[in-house]
Amino acid sequence: MNGELAVLICLATHGTAWLTGPSPAPAPNLAQTHSAFKFVSDVSFPPSRRSWPRKALVLPDIAAWLTDLRRRGVRRLWLEDGRDAGSGDLAPHLATAFSNGASWWLMAEARDSAEAWSARWEFSEESAQSPGSWRIAFRTSTGIHGLPDQPSVEAATAELDEQLRITRDFASRQSLGSWETWFSKALEASTEISYHPDILPANYPQEAALLMSKAARSWVWGGMGSWNDLWFADEVGAEYKRISADLCAANCRAFVAATNVEL
Repeated sequence: MNGELAVLICLATHGTAWLTGPSPAPAPNLAQTHSAFKFVSDVSFPPSRRSWPRKALVLPDIAAWLTDLRRRGVRRLWLEDGRDAGSGDLAPHLATAFSNGASWWLMAEARDSAEAWSARWEFSEESAQSPGSWRIAFRTSTGIHGLPDQPSVEAATAELDEQLRITRDFASRQSLGSWETWFSKALEASTEISYHPDILPANYPQEAALLMSKAARSWVWGGMGSWNDLWFADEVGAEYKRISADLCAANCRAFVAATNVEL
């Protein structure tokens, strides 16, 4: 998975673990403790533009944000995949190679309402020489309707496995040995998540951890040297594009299913 997605999954899973946990426990400031924020120097929650000119609550960090969500009755954070809303002129598996290119967002669900939280990433030139060189600003919009997306973990696992086998077979037929091995390892993944092993709290089911591990290993979308960087002509090229789009769709549903699993 890319860094933007990892941050949202971290907030959805660990935020939900705290929101549903004992009230006296202080909210975690995940930006200081979680591996998903390794390259992030600042996380902010600026007031919504709709709050102007009224005085709005300023939330200085993730702990304050989670505390405010609990105060307002939010019971869970859900990961939502906005690929269907479109990602400009690029296919989703290509758009994810660029910062702010994907359409992921969080749904904060209260008893009688819901709101969306989306992130905007910005590279910080001032901290370009330090590990944390990115700033994230989260903005919200209210009036969200509809139920959160909650695919079956079993169905999402079966779909991802099928697409991995199809893509592995394509790689084999094109003599792409390293990619054939890569997809085989994704199919054989265990519950030990190789990328951000702390992405899920301890109370998440093992089947969700296994799917998250497979999904993380299946993330081949990026720039130079990635699966996106291949090119084929004519019929093989058309097959490559179709297979890539199908694998990306299964990959994204897997992340949603593992994150939004029934607890």
